[in-house]
Amino acid sequence: LGSKLAWVAVTLALVGTMVRWYEGHQMGPDIGHIPVSNLYEVFVLFCWLTTLFYLYYEAQYRTRALGAFVMLVVSAAVGFLLWYTLVRDAQQIQPLVPALQSWWMKLHVPANFIGYGTFSLAAMVAFAYLIKQQATETQWYRLT
Repeated sequence: LGSKLAWVAVTLALVGTMVRWYEGHQMGPDIGHIPVSNLYEVFVLFCWLTTLFYLYYEAQYRTRALGAFVMLVVSAAVGFLLWYTLVRDAQQIQPLVPALQSWWMKLHVPANFIGYGTFSLAAMVAFAYLIKQQATETQWYRLT
């Protein structure tokens, strides 16, 4: 059930990102841009990329033991997004600042967030391994 919910969440996030991109283009040529220009948009991208990479990891290694660890990072990011949206009204689409009006941004920012998503997955896998290793040495708590 957890994996199916994660797939639904990734699909909805991807659809939402595409709708936001389309909406930005409909608002005008000075606003229409790839939705990775502010903190709100890149955190949404981070959340769905991290979840997508976890689902790939789960399918590749046929294990579901790490979902709770990875979803801690995603849940913290979603919690930050909720706070940021309420405090700063951050979900508003705005024109790009001149420094970001480059075609490199369309390549650079998504590539960075692919790296951030895979790093967060790797960090949580390492954290789970350390907890498991400590548990087997001390008989304190077992994850398996």
